[in-house]
Amino acid sequence: MIHLLLALAHAEPPVGEGGERGPLALPAGQPPPAVVRPGRRTSGPALDQAYSAAISRYRDERIRVRPYDAVTYNNLGYVGYGGWGPGFGWGLGFPAVWVDTDHRLAVYQGEERLSVPQTLTALQQPERAQGIERKIRKNRTWSNIGTGVGLLGLAGSIVGLVGAQTSPYPIDRELYNLGAIGSSAVMAGGFVFAGFPGSRAERLQYDPRSVFEDGELEREADRRNEELATELGLSPEDVVRIGDD
Repeated sequence: MIHLLLALAHAEPPVGEGGERGPLALPAGQPPPAVVRPGRRTSGPALDQAYSAAISRYRDERIRVRPYDAVTYNNLGYVGYGGWGPGFGWGLGFPAVWVDTDHRLAVYQGEERLSVPQTLTALQQPERAQGIERKIRKNRTWSNIGTGVGLLGLAGSIVGLVGAQTSPYPIDRELYNLGAIGSSAVMAGGFVFAGFPGSRAERLQYDPRSVFEDGELEREADRRNEELATELGLSPEDVVRIGDD
């Protein structure tokens, strides 16, 4: 210990560029030099620009899940009581309207709202996204077939009604009436059938709950956001500072 104190006492200050010896310690009031630690950003135009670009890209590519309530107003026209016959009918009626509230989830990447296939693609699950797209196309094909059958039935019912009103022969009018009734049944069946696969395709396209289990979407979004932050070199503190703006 004594030898160490003696060495410090006889230590000479460092030699400068001109040969002059500078002070051994920092002058009073002068801050110590900055120490760059691994993993920390330092200031500078290039680094500041890269950091700003990383923040901007993170905001544009992060996945956000937002719950919302979808309110649907359903109206069946007028429902009432009374009598009806081949010609005219009468009765008392009232509007049949009810409100349906459904809790749903919306997925955003940046400011763009994503469909379910787009969400799966953004979550790095392209094979799963392709499977959902195939199901959507299949359901829409069946829905189009049902709609086509309904339209054929509609055309047949119109022809039957017109023929029943314009035919001069009673037997032909009877046949046209039967054709109109049968075509109306085909029309109703086709349109009702088209509604089921059409609704299924709509849910697969826009409702994440039709694909993800409870809590799965949120976990996958957090996982992808963490991977994105790591890829861009952002720390957890940076992600918290960005927040949900």
